[in-house]
Amino acid sequence: MDSASVSSGSGDIFEHLHRDHEYLAKRLHQLIATAGASDGEFDELKAEIEGHLGAEEEMLYARLEERGMTVAAEGRRQHAAIGTLLGAINGVPRGTVRRAAALRELEATVRRHFAYEESTVFAAARRVLAPAEISDLVSRVVVSETDKKASAAEPHMLAKEEPHRS
Repeated sequence: MDSASVSSGSGDIFEHLHRDHEYLAKRLHQLIATAGASDGEFDELKAEIEGHLGAEEEMLYARLEERGMTVAAEGRRQHAAIGTLLGAINGVPRGTVRRAAALRELEATVRRHFAYEESTVFAAARRVLAPAEISDLVSRVVVSETDKKASAAEPHMLAKEEPHRS
């Protein structure tokens, strides 16, 4: 089943997550290109990545686990590894070789994780979730992220989009 067959007016979860993956990867690459930028910029990106990972776990991975799909456990393990790297970078001074190396390691880990999700997790979800359930996930992720980020100045892309109501 392709994602176009389950798209509603608001698109499907896979399309939204893919766009968010592209957005976050680009932001991370830009941060690295500017030698780690300011601590505030890193903290903002960290919050966006953490929000993205949390939304995936809460909405998509939980449903996959309910259906006995082991891909969710691997995805959660990768999320934990990303969280560990994000936390470790906080303690590394800006402008140092160690910080640059840590940011490159984070970028590589995030890109591998996104590739895993977009191939393995998305395929598993398409096999076990009903089309209406897939479409419904978009509005749930947007609402969840909006609630979580209500006090944040710049929520990530999923939180910026409003679901289309029919």
